[in-house]
Amino acid sequence: MASSSRSAGDHRPVHQDYIARIRYSNVLPPPPNPPKLLDIPNTGLASGQYTAPGFASRLAREQPLNVEADAELGMPLDLIGMPGIFDGDESSIQAPSQTPSIQSLHPHDRALLRPLQTLGKPKTTDSAVSFLRRTEYISSGTTKSKHEAGPLRSVNPTPIKRVAKRPSPEPDKQSPAYVKRKIDQSFSVAAANLKDKSRVRHPTKRHLKLVDSYPMVPDLDAFPDYGGYFTLKFANNPVTASGVYDKRLLNAVIKPGTLPDEIETAYKIAKQAHESDPVNNPKPANPQTYNYFLSDSLETSEKFNERFDVLNPSHDDDDLYTSQNSDGNGCFQFRFVRTYETKDEVELDNSTKYDEELLLAFNRDEMLDQKAVYYSPVIHRVVVKPQRSRTIHRNAGLEDDVGEIPDRLAVTVNDFDDETKATVDKWKTDPYKDPFANEQADGDEAVDGHGRHEDATNGHGQEEADAQQDSDEDQDAEGDEE
Repeated sequence: MASSSRSAGDHRPVHQDYIARIRYSNVLPPPPNPPKLLDIPNTGLASGQYTAPGFASRLAREQPLNVEADAELGMPLDLIGMPGIFDGDESSIQAPSQTPSIQSLHPHDRALLRPLQTLGKPKTTDSAVSFLRRTEYISSGTTKSKHEAGPLRSVNPTPIKRVAKRPSPEPDKQSPAYVKRKIDQSFSVAAANLKDKSRVRHPTKRHLKLVDSYPMVPDLDAFPDYGGYFTLKFANNPVTASGVYDKRLLNAVIKPGTLPDEIETAYKIAKQAHESDPVNNPKPANPQTYNYFLSDSLETSEKFNERFDVLNPSHDDDDLYTSQNSDGNGCFQFRFVRTYETKDEVELDNSTKYDEELLLAFNRDEMLDQKAVYYSPVIHRVVVKPQRSRTIHRNAGLEDDVGEIPDRLAVTVNDFDDETKATVDKWKTDPYKDPFANEQADGDEAVDGHGRHEDATNGHGQEEADAQQDSDEDQDAEGDEE
């Protein structure tokens, strides 16, 4: 009895986990096609190929796809509604040459091009106006004045604060007054920085310190007859690659090739069409080619540089010439290396030639001229690549222009003639005004530096170059203030 009463009084609960199993039906429809019996080669279980991952992939690759298509391959095309398709104009079924702008798309399609940050509900908390005062300032000031105003002070109004005088409005950024004021401020800041160089700080590298500064002035005495310089960049190494820089590359001759009349006419027509309608007519590729000539030895290149350097006191010495032409006069021999074609080009006009790229010349010797950085405009930038197809045909004797490219050029360096000097003086007077008016001045050839070359023949080429003497007597650009 004691045991029974104890068991009845001390009832200890027992923890039990509820275990339930639920089955979800996953009824799949039968496959649409009947099973296919494959003839699998029996390689034996010992090889282990049945369990390899690539075994099933190999079987899938070996089974041909049984695609039954009609004569139009399931894509019927109706050519009746395509304009100009029967006249040979396939522009209606081809992709546009230029990517269409967003404005030309349908409004329903523009919504699909929105960035991810603009999706969702618009934020209304950021709709504050910068030129309005915050309302809590006005309300708090009004409430405070009401609490402070008692029955005896109500007859005395609070003193009116004088309204602060507003600053004068900022003039238009395109007005002459705004431009003049900003120019004056820039000169004031530059003068203060020159007096105390510690004020000049690099925008990102704060640990750098200013060591020296140069004023930038236009190099008005270094204008070529075209009004700007050409920069030519090679897509590949023009000489055989080596671990040492070939100093012959500092002086070379680049002669533009002669284009056939039909190619030049087609390029002019395509260029005019692009200028009239650039949206529908893409910019045509320039078919201009360039013949590259290089000296045979480093001695010829160094003496050519001495002859070309106007700061060299003996640059007029004819003993610097390393060869003689057919007339017995001294010259420099340049050998034909390769023909290049235009890969990419950027052509500017006189109004924009100072906007993108400049040539800089540092003058650190104050005895020669003003210590400054002289800059010159770049009016044409060209990237060239080797012309491989025609070079192969030319070497095989299949091209007709083999006789047009001279094997060598005989180059002499002389001063500009009177006509060229007059043209350079016009550029010096007004760098933005074309002295040729409506005439197109196409140079026959270009030398790395300055120069003009003529009269080249195959085998024994003769060429005379009029090289400009760069004068270091530069003028400062001064403006009149009203």
